[in-house]
Amino acid sequence: MRRLLALFLICLLAAGCGTQRSSTPVCHLVLESGEGFRVEDPACTVRQGADAVFALVADPGYRFAQADYPDYSLSAAGGRLTLTLHRVQYSGAVSVTFTPNPVQLRYHGNGGSGPDGQTTVSLPADIAQLRPNTSQGAELFQRAGHTLYAWNTLPDGSGSAVGLGSRTDCGQAGVDLYAQWQPWTDSGEFLYERQADGAAITGYQGNASLLCIPARLDGLPVTCIRAGAFAGLQSETVILSPGLEEIEAGAFQDAAMCTLYLFDDLEHLDGQAFSGCNQLQTLHINAASSPRYTNGYFASFADKFDRLLSLAGQRKLILFAGSSARFGYDSTTLRDALPGLEPVNMGVFAYTGARAQLRLIETAAEPGDVLLHTPEFDAVRHQFCTTTDLDPAFFCMTEGDYDTIARLDMREFTNLFPALAAYLEQRQPLTRRSYQDSPADFDEDGVPVATASYNEYGDYVLYRPNAASDEPVFGAPVDYTTASFSQDDVIAPLNNEYRRFLDNGVCVLFGYAPRNRIALSPASTDSARAELDGWLRQNLCVPVLGNIEDSLVPGRYLYGTDNHLSTEGVALRTARTARELQEYLCQNGLM
Repeated sequence: MRRLLALFLICLLAAGCGTQRSSTPVCHLVLESGEGFRVEDPACTVRQGADAVFALVADPGYRFAQADYPDYSLSAAGGRLTLTLHRVQYSGAVSVTFTPNPVQLRYHGNGGSGPDGQTTVSLPADIAQLRPNTSQGAELFQRAGHTLYAWNTLPDGSGSAVGLGSRTDCGQAGVDLYAQWQPWTDSGEFLYERQADGAAITGYQGNASLLCIPARLDGLPVTCIRAGAFAGLQSETVILSPGLEEIEAGAFQDAAMCTLYLFDDLEHLDGQAFSGCNQLQTLHINAASSPRYTNGYFASFADKFDRLLSLAGQRKLILFAGSSARFGYDSTTLRDALPGLEPVNMGVFAYTGARAQLRLIETAAEPGDVLLHTPEFDAVRHQFCTTTDLDPAFFCMTEGDYDTIARLDMREFTNLFPALAAYLEQRQPLTRRSYQDSPADFDEDGVPVATASYNEYGDYVLYRPNAASDEPVFGAPVDYTTASFSQDDVIAPLNNEYRRFLDNGVCVLFGYAPRNRIALSPASTDSARAELDGWLRQNLCVPVLGNIEDSLVPGRYLYGTDNHLSTEGVALRTARTARELQEYLCQNGLM
């Protein structure tokens, strides 16, 4: 391959900036892969004076150092780096240098040790993400009679806690992470029965306020917790150990626990295993198995949330809805039009509860931020926060950083364990992946792509042509009438969520998601839509941005669905949104 590139380069250099039949000067460039990185397409031909763009992928543990070119820029999205050589004038070869990444995650056994007796292990941070995922721990350290249940930035656990496999802040100097161990509760306090593959716990006779269920009893691996084994348990904190395979229905019936730690290698969790645990406030999920969703749009949530966290102290424009937001904005245009506001596109998937997502966004939103919520009307139940239920898709979205779940007060949600059980079951047969995968390396269908599919703001940016016709894609018309937006069932729950942001000094605006104009119900007449617009403006506790009619677009500006905009559709919608935001923010002294 190097010989072919060298021959190709000799020919190009001999040609210099040549001419095509149209007499347009062109320049030929070659960028060859080297130590620590590879180039997606090493040869590039551009018009003289134009920019040349190369896609690079860093090897694990390496980062970009410099390019042998006088005027270049570098941007990153997902696992790819985009190197742009500006205003190319001559043909030639360009070299780039990558160096070992100095940002290290330094793990300390803190009482535990590795297979070769090591007590400290340094690993390079994954530069594909703003915050790297941590080690799951078991491959680094072990400690007899203890469960590793977290990392912490201080040995005594008084620093910042990080779940196993979750993401951590590391800065330019890296970070030191200390293993947090909990000794197993005395084995004599457990009743169990032998099974072919280990031990099944059938009862508990102790009264520990912090219960750490052993991974082994009398040398047998604990694989199952039977129905009723911990019914009525009064322990405030419960730590399950990795390797547990099954928890039966009613195993923790009416337990009074406030905090629960469990691992995602749990294979069979009955949805009613924790029924009646109404005091559970904090759920920690530790990763003990490989991620499954890092090649798809669910995984983009962790990256978007990382961006939100990274902008602490800066004013943010938070764009939120389902996939119509993910496909719906050009955040670069919004940033240019709204100086001082950093866009974050938090849109992922409409058919999972917006309530939990909004609560997570709320934990990172600050006074002066702007939240623009454009809920899809085909997902009213989810997008208008009419349900407190969690669902499996929520856990798919948080797999890349389970610590986000621990930010929520689980007493405010329902269907927690049935949803978690379904998630754990459906992920088991899926392909095991790596945290080094990024949704930006794949298209919407999980197919690898040559250029990043997401930009740094969270927009899905792969080119999408206009549709061939205006006809709807799906035969499920959506209702745009007041009948679908009752005060008590729809408006009130959404207002409750908005008021939480308003109380924190966040400017909240309601907007309309794009929709194919002819993909509406027969009842959604011109007059019905006008009535709905007036109803929302009268009853929502926040201003309505824009016009309902402008959100109903010809089908040609959509791609693949009735609310995912084409690339041209995104440009049209973004320009209109920028004007509307400018007008509102200026009129209200917010710009």
